[in-house]
Amino acid sequence: MNISMAKWNRFLTTGYLPGPFSVGDTISYWCACVDNDGKPSRWIGDAGDEVKSFVIKEPQNPGAQILLVGDGDVTKQRAEYYEDLLQRLGYSYEPTWFTGENHGIDSSVVNHTFEGRGWRAMIWFGWGCGYLPMPDTLESESEYPLIRYLNDGGKLLLADQDYFWKADLPSGVETIFKPGDFAYDYLGVQSCVSDPNIQDTISLGDTTFYGVDVDDPVSGSFYDDPVIIHLGCIGVANWGDYTEATPQGVNIFKGGKSGEYSGTRLASANGFKAVFLPWCFEAIVDCADTSTLTSQADTLMLNILHDWFDLEGVQTIRAGFIPRSFSLSQNFPNPFNPLTQIKYALPRDCWVRLDVFNILGKRVASLVDGKQRAGYKTARWDANSFASGIYFYRLREGGFVERKKMVLLK
Repeated sequence: MNISMAKWNRFLTTGYLPGPFSVGDTISYWCACVDNDGKPSRWIGDAGDEVKSFVIKEPQNPGAQILLVGDGDVTKQRAEYYEDLLQRLGYSYEPTWFTGENHGIDSSVVNHTFEGRGWRAMIWFGWGCGYLPMPDTLESESEYPLIRYLNDGGKLLLADQDYFWKADLPSGVETIFKPGDFAYDYLGVQSCVSDPNIQDTISLGDTTFYGVDVDDPVSGSFYDDPVIIHLGCIGVANWGDYTEATPQGVNIFKGGKSGEYSGTRLASANGFKAVFLPWCFEAIVDCADTSTLTSQADTLMLNILHDWFDLEGVQTIRAGFIPRSFSLSQNFPNPFNPLTQIKYALPRDCWVRLDVFNILGKRVASLVDGKQRAGYKTARWDANSFASGIYFYRLREGGFVERKKMVLLK
């Protein structure tokens, strides 16, 4: 077996153990080495024992849409936030794979297929994720299975406020990435500042994040109403990083305190899509009830999975999940030609109208006019017969009225 060493004393195998193996088998291993002077030594594990082991597992939900990976310093409770949220949103998922207790993550897990199809998306989260490719290094498919997954058109949400720190990047100063680096090619990050604003060994980073563009499919919902995270309520210190997107990537959030960009999204020519949040998604929590994420978490996750990753729930949106309030999302794509879609949320069964107006205020199309069941809805507008220009769409139900702008560009 060929082994190469990466940063932070991580060793990566590039070969495979001969089989066959069965689910439940325990594989034991050790590492013998020779130093520069030719003297032999033996690797000692964290517990002081030389022999380590792992158990071969099979997926608990092999046909699920989403693989959850809890990496680094992450608790069961923080993983449950994601599992509960996905259940409410109607997405099927593989219960969280913890890299700590499973001694990493194997390519057979990342590139698992069921009936010819792999995971539709991965949510990789933690505090100091250590089993991801290094941000400033060109990695290969053989070294990191995640590279192969993305090259095959996968979708990744990475939420980790210490991903750059784990890679030993300098704190408080800008690090520049280049084409060929994982952060550049797969996360759309051109530069970062790891652990900014350090005072007395604690980073006093942002805790509110505004969407950069009202039209952005991920963060547009938070252009005027910022995401608020409460790290202390989940027992985590604040080490949120700054990021600047590549020409191919897009800056999606801006810190309310610093005014710096924080978070990117990327769509590649290979078909993969990624969202990187350099802060803890699971800290979008209600401090009065720390077992519950706020409705902002619902909206942000739905924006990522449904609007950006184009991933429908098991039943579009599970019938049992009811939005907490009325909302109207920014249409996507925008600008568009000639098709666009508009998503909105109804917290109860109601009579609703969704109309389109031209810049003079004249109604030019009625997309919805009738009673609908509570839930998340999608309306589509084919503007093939309309001229280029600015249009407005309005959602009305009783006392709720919301309007947004869109651009038809032919």
